Amino acid sequence: MHTLWAVAVLLLLHIVYSVDINAFDSRIFYTGRVSKKDPTKTFVQFDWSGVSYSLSFTNVTRLPFIKQQDTVNLYAINVETDKGQVTSHVLETNKQDQKYDLSYGVKLNPDTTYKLTVYKRTEASFGIVKFYGFEFHDGDVPVIKVPTSKNALKFQFFGDSFTCAYGNEGNPPCKFSAQTE
Repeated sequence: MHTLWAVAVLLLLHIVYSVDINAFDSRIFYTGRVSKKDPTKTFVQFDWSGVSYSLSFTNVTRLPFIKQQDTVNLYAINVETDKGQVTSHVLETNKQDQKYDLSYGVKLNPDTTYKLTVYKRTEASFGIVKFYGFEFHDGDVPVIKVPTSKNALKFQFFGDSFTCAYGNEGNPPCKFSAQTE
């Protein structure tokens, strides 16, 4: 009887327990200008376009939530599998929400390794972002992978909004906004 109760409790914990990955976790790979000066080590701050953060994982059935305090910004969400398949979509944030579900109802294969990368598309003028980390869905117990290598070669481009291709998604004439960058 005690064994049955123990199994029931473990099953219940597995169903209702969510896994959080803090923004300071060394398994998150950042590119671009980010600030890790928060003395409480609860968030990483950034505002420049092109900043990205990545996490690789397996043993999940859905993509995680991202937790961040934000304004109206746009992000490219890229998901790459260990078989080389890539899917992308755009996330638009707002001032009210602080948790964004990236799963969009798509079920994942728990035997596949996924690399999730979030790229900030909008300029610094749209506000500072505080990224708190990832939260996996109830019941998912991810196996987080350590970043395998950092890029040995880096390119840096100096220029203006033309260099960044801002405005290439707007239909002329259009007013400047996060959606038309």
